[in-house]
Amino acid sequence: DMFLYCLDAATGKLLWKLETDNYVNGTPSVTGTQVAFGGCDGQFRQIDAASGRVERATDAESYIPGCAALADGSAFFGQVEGEVRRLDLAKGTIAWTNEDAKDGVFAAPAVGKDLVLIGSRDRKLYALDRATGTRRWHFRTGGEVDGGAVVCGGRVVCTSADGRLY
Repeated sequence: DMFLYCLDAATGKLLWKLETDNYVNGTPSVTGTQVAFGGCDGQFRQIDAASGRVERATDAESYIPGCAALADGSAFFGQVEGEVRRLDLAKGTIAWTNEDAKDGVFAAPAVGKDLVLIGSRDRKLYALDRATGTRRWHFRTGGEVDGGAVVCGGRVVCTSADGRLY
């Protein structure tokens, strides 16, 4: 089925469920009183966490296969055709799109002070300017980068389908 479920953490009781038009593969992100997620129907939804009511749905123009990262009123996410997008959550508009990846972007992004770091199935980890989406650099691995990158002590750590930690 194609539902997002909200359960009470203490009891496991179903609080609400939301039907979508296709699968939701990524873990929803939560900020304040809002749940935010993208799905394979190409919609990025902002949901009231208490009621499950859709506050806004934005057409992202392509499947969103993974998780979004939320930071300072923006959502950052990858898409199945290789785009990385920044969505302005207050306006419900796409602030920028980066099309450097040559294959699907399934990884969850890591958002730093100035950079968005996200892996792609084209075997690269991309560092994008957080404000503009312009590629600052990329790092080639030996396999697809579907796992989320982590920023740690001024360094970036990621894994690859080649079995290595970079």
